[in-house]
Amino acid sequence: VNNDNMTIPAKLAEGIPTSVLSTLALALQTMPENRTQSINEFKSGLLSGVPKPQTEASEIVDAAHNFFKKYGVLTIAGVATVLLLVIALIIGKNWDGVFGGDGIFGDIIQMPTSSEYIVNEENEVATVIDYKGMTCAEVIEYYEKLGFKDVEIEVVEKTYNDEYSRGEIYKQTAEKGHEIGSDEVLKVYVSLGPTTVKLPDFVKNETDYRDAKIKLLELGFLPENIKEVAVSKLGEEENKVFEMSPKGGEKVSPESIIEISYYKVIEALKVPDFVGKKYSEIRGNDKYDSFQFDINEITSEDYEEGIIIEQSIPEGSKIKNTQVITLTVSAGKPPSMPNVKGKLKSDATNLLNKKGIDYSIVEQYDSSVPEGRVIKASPASGVTVTETATIYISKGPKPVVSSETSSQKTESDGTQSTVSTTSSSGTTSSETVSE
Repeated sequence: VNNDNMTIPAKLAEGIPTSVLSTLALALQTMPENRTQSINEFKSGLLSGVPKPQTEASEIVDAAHNFFKKYGVLTIAGVATVLLLVIALIIGKNWDGVFGGDGIFGDIIQMPTSSEYIVNEENEVATVIDYKGMTCAEVIEYYEKLGFKDVEIEVVEKTYNDEYSRGEIYKQTAEKGHEIGSDEVLKVYVSLGPTTVKLPDFVKNETDYRDAKIKLLELGFLPENIKEVAVSKLGEEENKVFEMSPKGGEKVSPESIIEISYYKVIEALKVPDFVGKKYSEIRGNDKYDSFQFDINEITSEDYEEGIIIEQSIPEGSKIKNTQVITLTVSAGKPPSMPNVKGKLKSDATNLLNKKGIDYSIVEQYDSSVPEGRVIKASPASGVTVTETATIYISKGPKPVVSSETSSQKTESDGTQSTVSTTSSSGTTSSETVSE
């Protein structure tokens, strides 16, 4: 009722009398009241002309006839009946022999229609084979070579399978030998590959990164999980993988993220003018990704912190990306000496470290300043520090010397002080000097 169309070759329609086509269309209407009402009317229509419909079906008959002549489509309710009639008409070419006698058709061999199945030009029916181990593309290609172009495949599920490689079918719902219906969709299960994969050692084998990527895809790794890192290095073979994570030989899931690092060489880079730009705008900018930089920070009265003051290779020079450009970057104005007088040694040194000031420490006796506190600093508070600063730490009052040891005093009668030099990095050296 919803769709009873059948397509047959238009050339076949051209060889059948118009009266026969119209009679068949009328007799095979879906609704009983629209059909030919008697055998006599049906036979008369086939032999002499189109019988007059006894219902309001005349418009339906005319429309069906015109449509069939144009497109080769006949609306039917009984597909088998039409095929049998057409075959009888073409082969017999004897209307009385076909429709005469006691019965309407006489001796007719029952033939199934192929419209229910997928067939090729030789009218062969497509059958299911064993798909296990094949890919979906290989299955489609197999049927296309045999002339079956309407075979459809649906992947029901994709799971990891240690017995089948990625993309191979490991299970099917239709049995081998089953004839494939015209509206049938073949359902299959596809392998995502083994649950764990042993990584090849691309580093040891000095593999080209492009070959490495192809191999990883063949092993079932997802394209989006293969990360490539290009590194420039003078004298190294271009595109060779020199590092990978995880390392070669490890067993990992195909869903793991694999990172392969390789050497790249790009020649004839034109050096831009970096002077005056902020280094923060250069670092991490894709525009300058092919350049390699070495940074030298210095204090400057003339440039704000982070501004590039100089570049080792002039603007406009043509270089390889393996060449390193040294950028001199301003660390800002030199720091001024903070007021550390009277502060504990630890507080004073912490303050100097925060300001990035290199300093040395001199410890000496001083009865006016408690032990462990700063006596004075050089340069004085507020003065710009251009060299290593010095802070003097009190060792407390000078100890009283007994009469027995006084004779051992030096002729200069000097006192001893301990001098230690400390940088902002925290290293300290000490020596004893005489005052």
